[in-house]
Amino acid sequence: MQHEHANQPARRTARIDLHGLVIVTLCALLSLGMENRADAEDGHESRLNGRWRWHFTMPDGSTLSPQVRLRYDGHSVSGITRFRPGSETSITNGRLQGDLLSFEVVRVLNNQRAVTRYSGVFRDDKIIGSIESVSAGKPVSHPWEAKRLPDTLDGTWKWTNEVRERTLEFSAKLRREGDKVHGKLSARKGAGVDVKEGHYTKEGQVSFEVERERDGEKFSSKFEGKLVGDTIKGKETVTTNEGEQILDWIATRQD
Repeated sequence: MQHEHANQPARRTARIDLHGLVIVTLCALLSLGMENRADAEDGHESRLNGRWRWHFTMPDGSTLSPQVRLRYDGHSVSGITRFRPGSETSITNGRLQGDLLSFEVVRVLNNQRAVTRYSGVFRDDKIIGSIESVSAGKPVSHPWEAKRLPDTLDGTWKWTNEVRERTLEFSAKLRREGDKVHGKLSARKGAGVDVKEGHYTKEGQVSFEVERERDGEKFSSKFEGKLVGDTIKGKETVTTNEGEQILDWIATRQD
């Protein structure tokens, strides 16, 4: 009996150690699951952002190629769709839940409000689902298969930066020629300056430099980022007489 009582603390310690091991394991699995979920959301964000196009056959037999520019911020989906040139309309109620994408487009036709709902499965560079609308008072459904268009650097990009406790707006009109980048950068108030040493890689890495002058002080900025859809994310290194300052650079397409 004394021998059995002597082993009880060891057994109790073993139970405590086992209980602690279970807790640690559950925490590790939960953390791994959250990391995987975050990775999945980042993947969705990077691939959903951009231009998508599909083909639609009209009742008269003609074929149109509508487009939508989508942007996912990790919570909701926004964007602008174009059925025909000059018919740009913002989407509403955009959602991405797992692989399921949905949004609506509201137009006014013949003084009547018309709602078209797009829904489908988003995987890789395709969205496959259906388009639902109402025609002559009856619900109509059509198959929908949209394909992601290649990312392009050409266009106008805008961003803001905090400089000496002031929020400044910048824009750059860029164009790509092979692996070279050309263009002009402008501040909201001030003349534009030419882009120098511009480079672009097939992986979407963008870099260029500009030299500017403000309040009689000359300084240079080097921009380095990655193009994904309608966003360039990276860093701006500003060099002045006082040294270097590194700023976050997030530019979004404006056209």
